Amino acid sequence: TEPDTSAPQQTAPASSTQPDTAANRAELCKQLSSNISLLQSKQPVVTGGNGKQTVMSDNARETQLATARAQQAQYCASTGS
Repeated sequence: TEPDTSAPQQTAPASSTQPDTAANRAELCKQLSSNISLLQSKQPVVTGGNGKQTVMSDNARETQLATARAQQAQYCASTGS
């Protein structure tokens, strides 16, 4: 089966972890940077699945932003961003 890529703003489940390679880290850092930009913008962020979508609350947005920044600090320290 192919991974579901229809909702790029959602984080991947732990069961789909990828090998820790330079290419995978670069892709992760690119995605984290994109997520951080989106979360920092005033644009509404829509989440959900199974046909039920909701706009992310400010509290959820702050939580996701903090998580993305922590992951970026952990995995992308050498990118100089």
